Amino acid sequence: MIPNALPLLVLLGYTGLCWDIVDTDSLSVLMIAIGIGVDDTIHFLLRLRLEFGKTDDPQASVRNTLQYSGRAIIMSSVILVAGFSTFSFSDYFSVQIFGTLLPTCLGVALTADVLLASAMVNLGWIRFSTAS
Repeated sequence: MIPNALPLLVLLGYTGLCWDIVDTDSLSVLMIAIGIGVDDTIHFLLRLRLEFGKTDDPQASVRNTLQYSGRAIIMSSVILVAGFSTFSFSDYFSVQIFGTLLPTCLGVALTADVLLASAMVNLGWIRFSTAS
């Protein structure tokens, strides 16, 4: 859950520092962001578990995971960011925050999945057994 908590902390920190009032519209972005961000994390971890079944080397497992699933994770996140970014041009504030905060959250979630989850595997914090 650490890679999924990072985007939420970034979003809460940004809204707390830059906005005077945080309302339910801005907090609803948190729920949507965690729902979308978890998808990439699950995709990464499922492929990582398969790669750990092939080799016990964490670095090779991460390299193979990023080689096979990394492109799909990155492309889906870029498409979602591009799609939600169009909402930032709206005159309606609630829609506008979806177009600014949600793409930011998804970008941080992508970074956390690719970099933080990989680092956690290399540190031994995420490990799968090779036994079936």
